[in-house]
Amino acid sequence: MGGGENYSIGEISKIIKITPDTLRHYDAIRLMRPGFVNPETRYRYYTEEQVVELMRIVELKSCGLSLGEIKAVIKAGADDNTVKSILNKKRAKQKNGAKAIVAYRECCPDLTTMDSVMKWLSVYKQTADYDERSEPLLSQNEIDDMIKQVTS
Repeated sequence: MGGGENYSIGEISKIIKITPDTLRHYDAIRLMRPGFVNPETRYRYYTEEQVVELMRIVELKSCGLSLGEIKAVIKAGADDNTVKSILNKKRAKQKNGAKAIVAYRECCPDLTTMDSVMKWLSVYKQTADYDERSEPLLSQNEIDDMIKQVTS
């Protein structure tokens, strides 16, 4: 596969098992730029080193890191120990998020009004895990689901 050290976007997608659209997205957000773009055809090509880096990106994504977090890891040149530390912190946040969801379910098992959402938020803000400056413990999807329950 590939001509020498360069691999086409199609070849990369088969090797790493990600779609060409994903590779185009990674290029658009500057997570992984192609090593070479043919000026005539605009085809993207990646080097062998980039194949290894893309495999790392896929692995980090499968561990639960967001693309923004992966970009920061790559930019910082983080070694395996640093990545392990980041993953441990992320897992701790996820555990705190799970605690918040349990508190929500205990506080407001039948979420039928906006008052119950507000009650839950006030209880949640009083917990030791709440910190306005940190990333939210509930994802936007979880918040949207709560709002849908109230409005439907």
